Amino acid sequence: SKHLNGTVKTGRISLEVYYNSFDPFFKAQLLYGIALLLLLLSSLFWQKWLYRLSFFLLLLGFVPHTAGIVMRMIIRARPPVTNLYETFIFAAWMTVLLGILLEFFKKKNIGVLTGAFSGVALLLIAGKYALKGDTMGMLVAVLDSNFWLATHVITITVGYAGIVISGVIGHMYLLQRIFKPHDKGLLKNTFQAIYATQAFGLVFTFTGTVLGGIWADQSWGRFWGWD
Repeated sequence: SKHLNGTVKTGRISLEVYYNSFDPFFKAQLLYGIALLLLLLSSLFWQKWLYRLSFFLLLLGFVPHTAGIVMRMIIRARPPVTNLYETFIFAAWMTVLLGILLEFFKKKNIGVLTGAFSGVALLLIAGKYALKGDTMGMLVAVLDSNFWLATHVITITVGYAGIVISGVIGHMYLLQRIFKPHDKGLLKNTFQAIYATQAFGLVFTFTGTVLGGIWADQSWGRFWGWD
């Protein structure tokens, strides 16, 4: 048993060293940023190959982003939402995933634009928390529950991601109403995307809030009294 524990710990240390040298979230942020830039250029020059390349780069950036989250989960033996840094990393991952799904189902650049923009923005915010020191520090005592981290915190973070991407699409809709008020098909497509992401976000946020109340009741003997 001691030998097994030692092997596991050594394996995690080696993985953490590789994780730090690989720097997955910087790579993801860079690829999302280039994807966003190429998409904006494609809207100016109407080049389909630029749009396709931007979508490919969004998908490519999603790979190290996912790998980074998985590595952190293995290293810490925790769900990927133990602190604010990880929360923003996971929310960014979720917004990019929603963007990819939107692009597959809706087209018209909505998914690429919202996914790339949200991914870059949230990873930049996460980077500010990384500057404060070790992002794999000791877990706060009140969060020391893998079950509730994996249910309440992940559920509500997924809900937040849905609302964030809905807000970004909402800004797109306002710009389209200003610059392309007569393109009814485009406006309808964007409105449907807002509705879908808003519904997705509200369902998960509501469910996550209820789960948080149950967690509070189990931990402190009462439900939340301040939310």
